[in-house]
Amino acid sequence: MASHEGVAGYVFSTGQPLAVADVTVDPRFGRHVAEQTGYVPRSLLAVPLVDDGGTVGVLEVLDRRETDGSGLRDIELATILAAQAAVAIRATRLEHDTARLLRDVLGSLARGDQADGVAPDPAALEELVSRGTEELGASDDDPVWRLADRLARLRSADPTQVEVVLDVVEALIARAERRPPGARSGR
Repeated sequence: MASHEGVAGYVFSTGQPLAVADVTVDPRFGRHVAEQTGYVPRSLLAVPLVDDGGTVGVLEVLDRRETDGSGLRDIELATILAAQAAVAIRATRLEHDTARLLRDVLGSLARGDQADGVAPDPAALEELVSRGTEELGASDDDPVWRLADRLARLRSADPTQVEVVLDVVEALIARAERRPPGARSGR
């Protein structure tokens, strides 16, 4: 779907969430797109999937059970879910981009090291890429990834709040490295 079509296109291009109680009266609704999927909703709620890099998509909820007065609460909840989805999408893209870059670099190195001009074994190259990117797909249960996620969400915080968090993180690093808390790591 193009970023300018339908309610999803509107939400994607404006970055504004939208709740539509009756899609038949909203001119932004892309009926032809809905018909192609085989399901035409009566109502919908759409919120942008936004992260630090911008809008990466739109989350839509079709035919909500309650459409009377609960729109703002639903938008808030959907926005929270959309933020998590945007983080997951960006992380997946990063992992794929890193794997592609690693594959290209390893392939170039392998071709350059071989005097006979024989292409590298694709299976061996894939094994190297898998091992190299293994840590990128760490489990959501990994406390380091949970910490990284929470720190990433601080980008919109007040700078004084971020300084407090940095001091706490620095104290934790010092403790982990068994350094005195006042000594900065220089990182």
